[in-house]
Amino acid sequence: MIPLVHYQKSSKTVAVLQDMNQFCTDQLVILCNSKEKNLQLDFSSQVEQKLCGLSNSQKLLEENLQSAISLGFRESVLEEFQRSQKELKAKLIDQALQVFKSGSK
Repeated sequence: MIPLVHYQKSSKTVAVLQDMNQFCTDQLVILCNSKEKNLQLDFSSQVEQKLCGLSNSQKLLEENLQSAISLGFRESVLEEFQRSQKELKAKLIDQALQVFKSGSK
């Protein structure tokens, strides 16, 4: 009878250990899935932050480029205007001299 009692105890122990093994495996799967979801959320959050930062940098660079182009255009127009005024003054002076010379004769 003693061996039968030992066998029954061993059998119950094995059953309990199998149940514990299944429980632990299930809990480990749940934990792994949870960790994976958290990792994906963290990763997507970091990517989103990087993209926002890059977008802000791009907007700032575009604004700086537009300002530089605008400034360069204004400077070119101003230089051309000043040059044309000098040429116009020279032409007007020449015309005035021509009128003066023709009027003096």
